[in-house]
Amino acid sequence: MPTYLAQKQAKFAQHPFFERIAEDRSLDELVPFAQRMTFWIQSFQDLLRLNEARVINPELRKIARCHRVEDEGHNEWFISDLSTMNSREPGIRSLYSSEHSPIRDASYLLISEVFRARNDYERIVLLLILESAAYIFFERIADFSERAGYSGVLKYFSNHHFSAEQSHQSLDEQSIEAYIDSIQLTQDEKKGIFEMIDRAYNAFTVMFDNFETTFERRVKVLV
Repeated sequence: MPTYLAQKQAKFAQHPFFERIAEDRSLDELVPFAQRMTFWIQSFQDLLRLNEARVINPELRKIARCHRVEDEGHNEWFISDLSTMNSREPGIRSLYSSEHSPIRDASYLLISEVFRARNDYERIVLLLILESAAYIFFERIADFSERAGYSGVLKYFSNHHFSAEQSHQSLDEQSIEAYIDSIQLTQDEKKGIFEMIDRAYNAFTVMFDNFETTFERRVKVLV
């Protein structure tokens, strides 16, 4: 499982969106993409809450709870950054418009994994998947804001957030992966975990395809 997840993470890191933000660009170009993130950012809090509530094993539930608490309030950092970028939080009509539908679809797909999970191991693996994708995103976006000269004033899109992600105490990925690997899972259970990884990263691809398209449109307008 660790090797397969690492392969998916490495492939995700090659997404064209990350190539876009690796270039020297202004913070203004980030605004439309940031607005598109809103539905997922807010939904993510519910995903963590619902996932924790379904973990049965007391020790694993502690991990899920700690992870939820560590990520609590990060959506407020996001809203604060929108204000810093002189951008408004999208309203209900905008969030449920056709323009935002790819992000809603991807968010629903990711949340559905909470309800599809057949055991606690899959519920904890879901957290590892989310963390693996988040690491790539926050590392790259922190570098972007640093180059744009806004790292000191942004919270969500900056090293402030990336450092918080790295300091998580809930998910010592190597320890948890070793723990899961030590469990005698059946072939069917292993297959279920691999399929979850595939579905989750497919959802992230849908999401970031839309982000990249939004970014590209903004660049063309500015040019």
